[in-house]
Amino acid sequence: MPNESDGVGYVVVAYKPDDLVETWRFRQAGAASFVSYDGVPYFETLSSLFPIDLATGARGSELPPTGPVDSIWGGSTRELESTDDLAAHSRLRRNDIKSGKSLWSTDVPFEVFNTLRDGDTLYVTGGTGLENDPHYVATIDWRVGTLKKVVGPIPFIFQWGKVRGSFVATTWDDRLICLKP
Repeated sequence: MPNESDGVGYVVVAYKPDDLVETWRFRQAGAASFVSYDGVPYFETLSSLFPIDLATGARGSELPPTGPVDSIWGGSTRELESTDDLAAHSRLRRNDIKSGKSLWSTDVPFEVFNTLRDGDTLYVTGGTGLENDPHYVATIDWRVGTLKKVVGPIPFIFQWGKVRGSFVATTWDDRLICLKP
């Protein structure tokens, strides 16, 4: 389902995977993407989130907004946001997807750069400034938001993912590190 720009906006098009026959299309004023929360597909714009039927392209009603967010951190999603409560980007808030209401918020002792969820644990990395400054990993209970542990210093993690039970991360200086939970 690529976004094709027509010079005025975007045209979102869906194709059947077996024969690539177009099944539906609609015009979108700005950039958008598809996300999934708990297995439910949503169509997301910069300011809105709609459930979408991927078979027909029908969009449901826009979900209510969440609380204020810090728009500087690019890692925010509808479900997990960095709030604008603190200048250091160190307060995370988990929202209910459908209502937009806060389920919990918690402070971490550093600026948040990356998050990774594994079951009921949210792993958060960040630091106190630039790439060469100390960086840390915190674990948070996903269900209730309790900060469980903070460890570090570690290298600045640029990107990470889970592979065979371990977290594999690339660092800003092109190193590959492995973190065992």
